[in-house]
Amino acid sequence: VIHIIDNFYEESFFKKVITATEQLPFTASFQPPNSNTDDRLQAYPTWETKQLEKKDPIHIYVENTLKKLVHEPFTMYTFFRKTLLSELKKSNSWEGLQRHKDEDYGFLAGVIYLNSNSIHDGTSLYNNFTDIEPTLIVGSKTNRLILYNAQQPHSPGVKQWKEERLVQLFFLQRA
Repeated sequence: VIHIIDNFYEESFFKKVITATEQLPFTASFQPPNSNTDDRLQAYPTWETKQLEKKDPIHIYVENTLKKLVHEPFTMYTFFRKTLLSELKKSNSWEGLQRHKDEDYGFLAGVIYLNSNSIHDGTSLYNNFTDIEPTLIVGSKTNRLILYNAQQPHSPGVKQWKEERLVQLFFLQRA
């Protein structure tokens, strides 16, 4: 299951989302969270907000829209993540982030790209971990949503091209 929706947020609401990301605090983090390191540059260095509360208008917007696509009860959590090109270039993940699955977080996962338009920093999807090439590359496009099976191996695009890549991540868990 893969859904791609361009212009996910209505234009006026999208502006509110961007304003929210400018006001929310981001905390230094890294992926995968279970890496055996305290050095963010030994992994995939990120900056993340806390999960949005269920009553947050952004959470409500995403959840209500996804209810039109997903025809089974679910709970959702969502947050914002940014990556900095200057950090990525210093990290072990610059030459290729390891493929991973999001199955520990839910049955469906997704990304909303908030500030980039490039085939190089979208999402690469694979049939399995041994594939040499991605099965599908979804380019980032501002205000594009991609929803995929959380068991699908994937990785961020090969090379981020702007200093700051900003996305909204979400995970759906069966209710």
